[in-house]
Amino acid sequence: MDVTLGVRPGDDGTVVAVRGEVDVCTEAPLQQALLRIMREHGARLLLDVSGVSFMDCAAAVIALRTSSTPPEVLVPAAATWSGPRRRARSR
Repeated sequence: MDVTLGVRPGDDGTVVAVRGEVDVCTEAPLQQALLRIMREHGARLLLDVSGVSFMDCAAAVIALRTSSTPPEVLVPAAATWSGPRRRARSR
């Protein structure tokens, strides 16, 4: 798995700090890890994605498949979005 997880208790549930890239390659192992964390620590997860360097739609799929109530996502206030990644076109 190209992502790492840190787990700590939070005021409103278990905080899971996600670091690395979340994409179709890491979707299945990340989903399994989150389900394991939910079994061990309770169903209320708060995902801290401030350490995620890339995220595609797999993150939404994981959130929807992990629980009937999607986890809350903590995004740092200073986070900015620079738009979609653009691939160089070959001529």
